[in-house]
Amino acid sequence: MRLINSTASAANSASEAHNLISGRRALIMTPERANLIGRSGLLLHADGDHWLMVVDGNRYRVLTCSLMQLPDDFTPPPKAAAMWRIAKCA
Repeated sequence: MRLINSTASAANSASEAHNLISGRRALIMTPERANLIGRSGLLLHADGDHWLMVVDGNRYRVLTCSLMQLPDDFTPPPKAAAMWRIAKCA
C-alpha cells in the first residue's frame, strides 16, 4: 500500500511541477530552506530540477518538487500579512 500511495503522490508532484510558469507566483511547501516554508515568491527561471525565484526582494534557488503554483489573483489577506510581520518581529 505505501508503495502505491508514494508512487501516486510522486506522480501528482511531477504533474504539478510541469504546471509551473515563469512570471507567476508559487508557494514553497517543503523544508528545503526552513526560513522559506510557507512563503510565496515570483518564479523567474527553470534550471533542471530547480527554479530561481524572488521572495521579498531576495533570489533563491528552490527545488521544483517543493513548489506549488498559486492562482494569478492570489494576494495574502492584509490582516494575515500584518499579523505575520508582528509575529516575525517579536
